[in-house]
Amino acid sequence: VLKDDAPADKTSVMLALEREGIETREMLPLLSQPFYAKKGHDLRKFPVSLRVKERGFYFGIYPQMTDEDIEHIVSTFGKILQKQEATA
Repeated sequence: VLKDDAPADKTSVMLALEREGIETREMLPLLSQPFYAKKGHDLRKFPVSLRVKERGFYFGIYPQMTDEDIEHIVSTFGKILQKQEATA
């Protein structure tokens, strides 16, 4: 979940990670599922879930990941945020 003061929005960070070969997926909080809307739940009444939906995403991970794979993700994520901050 990106901080509120992150130098970039979720979509641009996800696209930059994908360009670097790091898979991402949208966060899908349970309360945003159509079933809950049919039951009358309004996601705006759940600010934490709404924030996670708007600012959160998953990195692609798998059981055979190496320490080098993890370091690549962390390093790339940091570089993307630094680059976005420099252009902001």
